[in-house]
Amino acid sequence: MNIKINRNIFWLAIEGILITLINNLVALNSNLFAIRLGASDFQISLVTALPQFVGMAVLIPGALWTDKMVNKSRMLVSSLLALSLVYLCLGFVPQMGEYRLFVFLSLLALSFAPMTLYTISWQAYFSDVIPEEKRNHALTLRTSGTFLIGIVTPLITGILLTSAKSNADKLKFHQSFIWVACILLVLQVIALRKVSGEM
Repeated sequence: MNIKINRNIFWLAIEGILITLINNLVALNSNLFAIRLGASDFQISLVTALPQFVGMAVLIPGALWTDKMVNKSRMLVSSLLALSLVYLCLGFVPQMGEYRLFVFLSLLALSFAPMTLYTISWQAYFSDVIPEEKRNHALTLRTSGTFLIGIVTPLITGILLTSAKSNADKLKFHQSFIWVACILLVLQVIALRKVSGEM
């Protein structure tokens, strides 16, 4: 049993590192991406406001839906795969001409629906796969791994964006960040699949 629990703690820590890396690649660069797409000051405000509105709209029905599910991992995996699909489309925004800002804001807002479902279902899933006496240790390990990612990733993305000579080159980097996030989401699903079922 201890081996099973320790394995779950390990894979949930890996999964936590991956979602932190994904959030740093996409969410922390969204404003810069929008500016380089030609966003106005008001449109920049929508980069923050619209996703929050979508997240709020999904929160309560998502929580009720999750509570009814026997297998919370299905919700987790489905949410991550849906998020990966949205990000895949988001990466093509610079090629959408005059509609690119509208599409960017729409897809960014839409991405918060699966992200909110992921957050809700993760909390419930965590309680199912980690016994109460091990939860503090599991969360400590998960959090300690995410701190380093939270420091290093913005520095690396900042260096890469600074190295770009033109706005077009910077947009290519933003596209790359988002597509890397797509791959990491698939790896996150694989990590979750390594976690054993309910205790």
